[in-house]
Amino acid sequence: MKANLRHCAQMMLALMVVMVSATVQADRKLLDQVVAVVNDDVILQSELEARINTITGRLRAQGTGLPPRDILEERVLEQLISESIQLQMADRAGMRISDNELNETLASIAQRNNMTLAQFEQQLVQEGVTYREAREQIRNEMITSRVQQRQVGNRVRVTDREVENYLAAMEGQGRSNAEYELAHILIEVNDFNDEDEVSAAREKVEQLREEIAEGRDFRSVAVAESDASNALDGGNMGWRAENQLPSLVADVVPDLETGTVSPVLRNSSGFHLVMVMDRRGGDKAQFIEQSKVRHILVRTSETVSEAQAEATIRDLYQQIDNGADFAVIAREHSDDPVSGSDGGNLGWVSPGQMVPEFEQAMMEADVGELKGPFRSQFGWHILQVQDRRQQDISSDVRESEARQAIYRRKFDTELQNWLREIRDERLLSSRAATELTANHDTAGHLRTDSGRTCGHWPGALLATGPEKTRARHCGGGQQTSAGGEGPTAWVECRAGRLGAGSTSTAEPGRLSVLCVDGLASTTAGQLDPANSAYVLEALRVAAQGCLDGTFDGMVTAPVHKGVINNAGIAFSGHTEFLQELCGVERVVMMLATDELRVALVTTHLPLKDVSAAITAERLTQVTRILDNDLRKFFGLQHPRILVAGLNPHAGEGGHLGREEIDVIEPTLDKLRREGIDLTGPLPADTLFTPHWLDNADAVLAMYHDQGLPVLKFQGFGRAVNITLGLPIVRTSVDHGTALDLAGTGRADDGSLETAIRVGERMATSAKRDPIE
Repeated sequence: MKANLRHCAQMMLALMVVMVSATVQADRKLLDQVVAVVNDDVILQSELEARINTITGRLRAQGTGLPPRDILEERVLEQLISESIQLQMADRAGMRISDNELNETLASIAQRNNMTLAQFEQQLVQEGVTYREAREQIRNEMITSRVQQRQVGNRVRVTDREVENYLAAMEGQGRSNAEYELAHILIEVNDFNDEDEVSAAREKVEQLREEIAEGRDFRSVAVAESDASNALDGGNMGWRAENQLPSLVADVVPDLETGTVSPVLRNSSGFHLVMVMDRRGGDKAQFIEQSKVRHILVRTSETVSEAQAEATIRDLYQQIDNGADFAVIAREHSDDPVSGSDGGNLGWVSPGQMVPEFEQAMMEADVGELKGPFRSQFGWHILQVQDRRQQDISSDVRESEARQAIYRRKFDTELQNWLREIRDERLLSSRAATELTANHDTAGHLRTDSGRTCGHWPGALLATGPEKTRARHCGGGQQTSAGGEGPTAWVECRAGRLGAGSTSTAEPGRLSVLCVDGLASTTAGQLDPANSAYVLEALRVAAQGCLDGTFDGMVTAPVHKGVINNAGIAFSGHTEFLQELCGVERVVMMLATDELRVALVTTHLPLKDVSAAITAERLTQVTRILDNDLRKFFGLQHPRILVAGLNPHAGEGGHLGREEIDVIEPTLDKLRREGIDLTGPLPADTLFTPHWLDNADAVLAMYHDQGLPVLKFQGFGRAVNITLGLPIVRTSVDHGTALDLAGTGRADDGSLETAIRVGERMATSAKRDPIE
């Protein structure tokens, strides 16, 4: 919507300028301009200037020196681009921040700074920011934080073994409860195999460390030089407890003096410097007061009114106060079935475990005192505190803290990786847009593979070179009506007009065209069985190039199955064709958007045949392939997979079908013993909700129309079809041939762009796979 409105505004402005220019040339004045196009959004010069003013005002208030203007502009623009990408992700996922939620956050910020909202607004004005601008900026920060939590949080998995090792290490090192305010500088290294890049980065970080040691302000250096996402905040990492320090600096920070720069540190992201800006706290034991409590609960219900419940609890109180045994009364009358069967015993209760009304009564009661009656959301209670003790933090609490600390460390690392990925994907998209959207008159047919004239060319091939990404289009040309050009000549001519080369002269970062002979005359949007063999030959050349290592992956555009079969060639689709060519027993279809991955146990089967096709053997093979390829191609160390049931309500205990009981559940149990993280079978009507999806990496659906409608509703035109189980990378668009759009220039190339980006990412991940 934002981009559309801006487009309209710009068109109107352009028309006004044209109309005025004929008579009032001297009065023309530039009002605004686009400084970046980010997918469906644009960033205006005015937005860039406003953000620069906000950041410079904040840095001056902190006493932090400013970098040169050109460097500041570059860094702020990168921040706006990254923010725009994330906000568009949020918009597609339906994420919103309500005004009430925003108001509460603003009030909280003001309170933390010991200000009223009015004082906070006045402070913003002094820094050159209006209250409205600040509200929208904070709203955007809240949204991007949620996007990061969903996108990055799903990548992070903390195992029980990691928690055990962490606790053992903490105990062995005698870590304290000190907290540190940290600042950080990253000099990024994209490829540690590039000795020149590594050497330059190391030289730069060592020079910066020397300058800081000699007195240059650390935060100013971070703003001007750091590649980290917090650079424009002076590298500020906030306060970190010692048990929550990133693993890279955990052994360094406790020994650093405040204001002293660390040695140069290295990890997979690059070279790092860190400084302790302040510290607080120290070694002290952590004890909490626990109460041993028992209680009796009387609930209200359709048959028990509020007055009746209160009268009952008061009568029970009186009986106990007159000498009746508390445990006996609880067993006979308490509506809490768990504690009631044990005489009302709740065991040792820590602060914060109970609802406020219960906790207040518990804390006010003396040992042995009968307290109540009082009301909570659950009903009417009486309680008795039997004992109290000072207890060192329990193992459960320590384990929870350890798990949170490990999660945060991993999250910080993965966040940096993810931000780099979306930046690299934007660069790839920009290159593709430059090369694939050439002038329509001179390269209209070549644009077919970008989705603009769907159905004209059969496929595209993505090859990732050692330095940058190379996109090679696999296809042929059109014989013109004049008959002067054959397929090869046509391709070379069109490639030349785009500035592309042949495969023999391919260079990283350039579009190259590989000609496959055998194409008959064609007309956009019209099918011809005579070209069926040519289509399959193009696919074979692409796949064989991936198998022999010439290419790193292939991206296919839609193909019309019917016309190939009409030519007398048995063909059920790309997937089955590639399965046979690669010689694998089983492949798996998975569709994915930025927020959701859905794999299928069965694909193009009539619904009446699905049940018989879901066998233990098939389900085992599909699940193993899904788990393996999520690790290999997506970098997920411990994929979390949700499995849908086949029947409504997952069979409802056999009342609505026995496939879950007879096949699915036993198979999943066996696979769990192999170490695959599986949840299910779950009812499909509730599986696709945030409650489940926020903690999952993929969904395994039993059949085509069980899983794909949800995914396509969420991201049609921005989804990608991925074939798992192959020894090569293969992605494709999420739509058909759209013959009615061929040659019109009206088709959407969003899915093709996504397929290229995902294919490149998968190829890169496969290369990093230590198994290979």
